[in-house]
Amino acid sequence: MAEGKEPLSKLILHAAHVIFAFLRNILVALAKPLSGVASTAGIVGTATFLGVFLILGLGITVLPQAHEDTTLYFQNNGQSWDHIAATLSTGNSTKQIYINIWIKPGGNVSFDLSKALGYSDQPAPVGTIFTFSAYKNILTSNPGGNGNLNLNVQGYSGDGQHNANLFNSQYPGIPVEQLPNNIKNSGITYSSNPSNGQQYYSSINPSGSVYEQESFTINNDGTVTIKSLVSPVLCQIVTL
Repeated sequence: MAEGKEPLSKLILHAAHVIFAFLRNILVALAKPLSGVASTAGIVGTATFLGVFLILGLGITVLPQAHEDTTLYFQNNGQSWDHIAATLSTGNSTKQIYINIWIKPGGNVSFDLSKALGYSDQPAPVGTIFTFSAYKNILTSNPGGNGNLNLNVQGYSGDGQHNANLFNSQYPGIPVEQLPNNIKNSGITYSSNPSNGQQYYSSINPSGSVYEQESFTINNDGTVTIKSLVSPVLCQIVTL
């Protein structure tokens, strides 16, 4: 929708109100020659009824504007915290979004992809393919030993999560890192600034981090098909 233009439903509603006021004024004018307050009140009441009938007859319903944002949903199924530093990019754009995610055991976070890419509350364009390149750590307040990465990812538009495809990422036996003291709740931050992206990546402990890459494809029904491009692999180096 172009900036500065009113929604069609709002324009129709405004027109109905104008017509209603016009009819009411005509009937009130006709009532003036009649004697008695009751006659005028009765015609005014009739005008009000006709106006309401007109609006209902047009089928105008004032509802909150539906939000059809494309959302990425991350669910931690493991026993440790998940920390993810990732880059989201598209093949037809040089714009990259850097994402930093913390998810408590059993927790989840949602990422508004539409908002991050400038689509406001509209879904991302059908057919768009995003590449999601991510480094992942698992962490606890009592580090040491090994644990398992188990993360579900979904993508959908509007309220379509129940129809969304489910992608599961697993990697067993990776080192459990130290959870920073300032991390108390699940959360997600993002930026298009490479300097911020570098900060996100530098917070990943390269020793025992898991790297993987997926593609996210926007479907006609608003869901997102997620496919593995690079299977999870244990690595020692983290690069932006």
